[in-house]
Amino acid sequence: MCGEMAAAKGNDYHLALREPGLRQRAYKDFCRHLADGYPIESWSYREGDNGCIWRTMLNYIKKNPEEFQTFLKDEAHCLSYKKWFEKGINLTDGKVKGNPSPQTWATIMRNMFRWDKERPEDDSDTSKMQTIIEFMQKLSQPVQSEEAPRENSSHSE
Repeated sequence: MCGEMAAAKGNDYHLALREPGLRQRAYKDFCRHLADGYPIESWSYREGDNGCIWRTMLNYIKKNPEEFQTFLKDEAHCLSYKKWFEKGINLTDGKVKGNPSPQTWATIMRNMFRWDKERPEDDSDTSKMQTIIEFMQKLSQPVQSEEAPRENSSHSE
């Protein structure tokens, strides 16, 4: 817990997840959390006196890859991305009430999905982010109606 002193050496209270079944339940909860669109850093798990946070879970996954189905985590990331991207579509379609802000949505996408970060695993062009922001801003602005020029009529009424 935050603000508490570390346990004395040899104290096993509040250990992380020693049992494989407990780790699997935590992993499934971790994946559900991600799929629901929450940031990884906001995940924690508690079952009785045992629990862990996101950093611990990532460490378990890294050290014991054979124990965890990587597809579940990858799928959770995809579902999270889809959920947040749909929020952007709803924003541009005018379905968001109040004072919708494309900049706020873009900031969330940058922070959660590293839109403006260089990633070694792909060749993504970071200039795409600015193009998307500009597009979202244009779509969120009210449509200006233009009056069609009226033709002069030669008939009298």
